[in-house]
Amino acid sequence: MNRKREYDARICGAIIRQYRVQKGYTYEQLAARIGVSDRFVRMIENGEKYMSVDTIIRVSKTINVSTDILFGLADILNTDIAQNIDIKQ
Repeated sequence: MNRKREYDARICGAIIRQYRVQKGYTYEQLAARIGVSDRFVRMIENGEKYMSVDTIIRVSKTINVSTDILFGLADILNTDIAQNIDIKQ
């Protein structure tokens, strides 16, 4: 049985934005730390691009957030971060 599961890029991007801002990183600073362009970071945060597994791991380590949270596998509904997520429709 081959199951393919995609993560919600908008939610993942909003979570990354919140943690990036909490850490005090600019787009450029996060991009430099994870080895991508600042434009790509903006697109990730806006839910316009999906990330490779390698990029997700680098983001996770850089902003110090579990990949489970980024993939939406962890329950964050009752946390401060969940209440601050702004998902553009």
